[in-house]
Amino acid sequence: MTQQDSCWLAGWGVDFHHVTIPALVSEEYIDSLLEPWRSMCWFSVKNTESVVVGGVRYWSYWPVNEYVGDLMRLWEKWRPFDRKRPAPLRHMGIEDKQAGQGLITTLKKRKSLPVLEIPRGAGQNKLIRCLNTVPQIKTGTVFIPALLTDDGQRIDQVYYADGSVAAKTDWVMPALAECADFSAYDSHKNDDILDTFMDAIEIELISGAGAG
Repeated sequence: MTQQDSCWLAGWGVDFHHVTIPALVSEEYIDSLLEPWRSMCWFSVKNTESVVVGGVRYWSYWPVNEYVGDLMRLWEKWRPFDRKRPAPLRHMGIEDKQAGQGLITTLKKRKSLPVLEIPRGAGQNKLIRCLNTVPQIKTGTVFIPALLTDDGQRIDQVYYADGSVAAKTDWVMPALAECADFSAYDSHKNDDILDTFMDAIEIELISGAGAG
């Protein structure tokens, strides 16, 4: 969005502090927080049940709804997973309107790819969809590849944990340009990549429709 828009991505008009607290917290983590969050966090967990793993004591940050024992079992279950390597293709998301409907029909007939139909009903215009995703972006849950190293060297590719090439980074600047140019008044030229961003954030981080 443009800087003149009240809902511009880089200046949303709301000044707030954000601190990400994990579900499991240790004393070392709590000590790393600034005040007043350190005291608030410690007050939340100090009289609740804890679990010691590898000599480190952990508490559930939200013990009323997330029992520390259940969190530890989930941790043990997920820990072998390499977050840097994505899972196999789960689906192809396609807009369920106009040209997309024909593609959905074709792919379903061929049964070559799992298809996730993305509806575009009332309240689904691009401005509303963009505003829905802004909190996820501002709170740091959306990542894109870096283009430069700390010493200014260009990064042309990103890699998996084993060193194999994951993808090129040549799409990043066009994507950022679309984000910067996006306007609430629909005066921007292109938004194809941003449109995909908005769908991905909604499906994976907000509604959870793509989970599984």
